[in-house]
Amino acid sequence: MPFLSEGTIPGLRARPLLSFDMARAPSWYDHVDEAVLALRDFPAPTLERPDIERMFRLSRRDAIRLLHRLGAVERRDRLTITPQKLLARLEDVQSSAEFLAERRRRTELRDRRIEIQKQAVARSILLPSPAEVGERSAGLLPESVRLYRNRLVVDFPDGSHEELLARLLDVARTARDDPEGFRLAVEEARYPV
Repeated sequence: MPFLSEGTIPGLRARPLLSFDMARAPSWYDHVDEAVLALRDFPAPTLERPDIERMFRLSRRDAIRLLHRLGAVERRDRLTITPQKLLARLEDVQSSAEFLAERRRRTELRDRRIEIQKQAVARSILLPSPAEVGERSAGLLPESVRLYRNRLVVDFPDGSHEELLARLLDVARTARDDPEGFRLAVEEARYPV
């Protein structure tokens, strides 16, 4: 049976095997910077498949594919490439738009992952329920919170960070529930005696 091609079956359109805007980045991109450093002082005159496997942490098959892609030549049934040629090719890869975009993408993913982890830690903190539930007005700050001119004093008897956060949350709720009263309380606060 012949291979399916465009027009073989009505309504079937052939799709490319690889879509570069959707393809995942090669795993060897992770090791390009290390390889460039290693190649600057590489002692052997040529590199072969096992060297590429170790350098880029690739399987045998992927190392062969990479050697072909980077312009290796076959000598005595072995693919070889000189360190100078490989270095030049990797430097070209490092300056390619695809590589730089992948590096940016990975940096953004790492930063986003760190942010998500921070948010998860923050969400895991259980705050005690405020003593009084419901709306607050600025005149009804809890007794553990005192407002002075240019200073907010918060007492949290058990000394835990959860208790401190709960008291600060009380202040935020007061500001939310009575913004005008809170503004006036801040402006009219006096210096401590």
